[in-house]
Amino acid sequence: MLPLSIYLSDEYSVLDLRTLYRAFEHYIYMPDLELEEALEAFLIHPLESESSELPALTEIEMYEPIDHAEANRNFNRYLTEKNGSAPLFIYPQHLHPRFNALSYPRIEKDLLKRLMPLIQDQSDAPVYLAPINEERLTVELQLLVQLIQSGAYPDRVGICISCASKRAIPTLGWLQKLAQSEGVEIPICLLRGQELEEQSRSALIEALPDYPILRSSALIDAQYRFAFEFFARESGAQLKPIFIDPPTDLLERAEDQGWGCFSAPHWSSIDPQLDSLPAPLDLFAGERQRAEGFLLSQPGLADAIANQVASLRTEDRQVQPVINGSLRKSNEIIDICATQDVNQIIGQRMVPNEDQVREALSVVEEAQADWDLQRLEERSQRLMDFARLVNEKRLEIASLLAYETGKPIKHALGEVRDAIDLAYYYCSAASTQLADRPLFEDQFSQHQLELHGRGVILAIPSSETPVAELVGSGTAALLSGNGLVIKPAENASMTSMRLFELLLQARIPAALVAFLPGGLREIGNWLLEDYRVNGVIYTGLGVKGSEISAQLANRPGAQLIPVAVNSEGQSLVMIDRDQEIHGNLPRLLRETFSSSSQYPLCSHVIYLEEEIAEEYEAAIVNTISLIQLGSPLSLQTDLGPVSSIYRMNALHDLIERLRVKGRILAEQPSQEQSEHGLYVSPTVVRLYTLDELQEVIPGPLLYLIRFSRDDIDRVINEINRTGYGLSLSLFSDNPILRHKIERQVRVGNLNFNHPEPRASGGALPMGGAGPSGTGPQIGGPHYLRHFTSERTVVTYRRS
Repeated sequence: MLPLSIYLSDEYSVLDLRTLYRAFEHYIYMPDLELEEALEAFLIHPLESESSELPALTEIEMYEPIDHAEANRNFNRYLTEKNGSAPLFIYPQHLHPRFNALSYPRIEKDLLKRLMPLIQDQSDAPVYLAPINEERLTVELQLLVQLIQSGAYPDRVGICISCASKRAIPTLGWLQKLAQSEGVEIPICLLRGQELEEQSRSALIEALPDYPILRSSALIDAQYRFAFEFFARESGAQLKPIFIDPPTDLLERAEDQGWGCFSAPHWSSIDPQLDSLPAPLDLFAGERQRAEGFLLSQPGLADAIANQVASLRTEDRQVQPVINGSLRKSNEIIDICATQDVNQIIGQRMVPNEDQVREALSVVEEAQADWDLQRLEERSQRLMDFARLVNEKRLEIASLLAYETGKPIKHALGEVRDAIDLAYYYCSAASTQLADRPLFEDQFSQHQLELHGRGVILAIPSSETPVAELVGSGTAALLSGNGLVIKPAENASMTSMRLFELLLQARIPAALVAFLPGGLREIGNWLLEDYRVNGVIYTGLGVKGSEISAQLANRPGAQLIPVAVNSEGQSLVMIDRDQEIHGNLPRLLRETFSSSSQYPLCSHVIYLEEEIAEEYEAAIVNTISLIQLGSPLSLQTDLGPVSSIYRMNALHDLIERLRVKGRILAEQPSQEQSEHGLYVSPTVVRLYTLDELQEVIPGPLLYLIRFSRDDIDRVINEINRTGYGLSLSLFSDNPILRHKIERQVRVGNLNFNHPEPRASGGALPMGGAGPSGTGPQIGGPHYLRHFTSERTVVTYRRS
């Protein structure tokens, strides 16, 4: 990484554009302390007052568009509001509903078509691409390059740079070299900060390696002074700056240089509490580690994924049963096909025979007794090693998950992070939740409570969230002293086998875990009728969970065992009339269609209060065309294929039945490139009551139901009547409505104005009510106890 001091040194002149761009990329997560050290000469304590009178810039109040129609309205507003010689600030995100780094390659031409007419006038006033958040900064720089290289706007097109960005100085350095290479001068608007609260919150939620922005006013002003020095030297001669709310000690110098200064409070306010936020990975400091997330637009991520995918395509993957650490062969071999192209065979799966199933159960049962007697600290250490191995291989596992199941890579990365978070949480919670504890003691006796494993636990994860379930629930079961037999989802068997290899690599006893890659219809009876099974973890359809429970209960003379079910069910959203559409809708559509709508908490039913229903429905219909179907291995893809041909056929049949009833409000046309994959187009459906939705088939179908607040009791009754109470998210500022929902609705997850609920260990457990979930929820504080049996030890003291 280039030191910051080089930008004010003679060495800067010999650096080229490529070197400077690499420096720009590397500064994104530079630790605050390192930047503070580099800016030490520019720090002034205490901060000076900023009461100077400056010409004020008008705040542009335009929402980011939901659809193309609104983007067109924003474009027309810019055209009519141009103000003579005053500088024009254009927010590119106002001109396209999908303005982000991942979508940029697809929308660049559309953006340029709208930007160029806004710049083409007879005025000499510069046009600035307005302030942007860090995730979009690279996109705005690419737009600037395109506009400059068009040759139509010499010295007129500039950009706003925030001194809160850790990349501010490297960005200016790169822009200076760009201006030299193109033979132009680039207008620069330097400001203090923009959307710092929102960017800080996002970094905290996404568990980024560090904040990509500065949050200290002192550091922001120090970087402002550093940038000023850069402009004042020969190194910044090709840049023409204006300053927004500069530190007061710079005002006189700016006037001497003939540089304009303006006030824009909407760009300059910095909440002093931001500086006291913990580092994103230290959010649970003192309790547990936290899995690191990705900024999806961060430099190098797309290339790293491409390298992983290239490696996957050259490997011949064979999924085999593993018993006592050794691979077993069987005669029944099934091809594994890619969900994005069923003509492409990506591996083979060997189905275990009955003898192998019986042997696996026998070996695991024998090993479980010794494992249960091991010290809890030893079990925790080995499973923490497993979680760390998954963290080290997270890019590989996410790529394999997307390659095999069709889950878009950006959602696969999120699932792997959820899985690691769950494992970290259980390993840290085990010391208190699973420890022996005294119950009673007097002069005659001592009573102590011990928690032991139940025995052999059968794990049946789904193909929707196989990594989160196998790593999360599997860690919980093993920590609690159990043996584990894994029957992976058929469509996620390669991913599951890679995770199983990491379990063994973490020194989990080979005899304690077994891997049996067969379907329930192939090996389910052998497993569920065996008396050695002492517990089941199942995720899938609630009806199948009930069948599994019945089959286990029918073993004559066998103990009744718990079935931990976290299954698909009704995941609902209710939007009250006081909610503003732009704040809710983009987020809800992201959530609804993420992971092909097969993540358990994807909101597939939205209740809209009648007063706002028309507006919301029109916006949703217009937005469907913006959802990008495509290869799950591309970061640009919003919606990949569904997980199996059975699910695809069931969804297509359901859509046709709804079409006959005239219930389809909008449907994205089928795309040619998806003909050979298991794709289902995103579809919006009208329902009049939830009772019409008799069958829950997870997929990219969004159901809209209108309701009246006066009839809220009927709505609550129909929600409760389904029995599948997975989740309900209420978006409302009405305390009476919230109170009624909280008291009467029966669901496992109840969220009030929560932006995007995701499974999180200890913070946001995931489970359901009724057939959607039984027992403690995955990620919750009581989940570990679900896998234990209690024993009271009474010691009599002889006198």
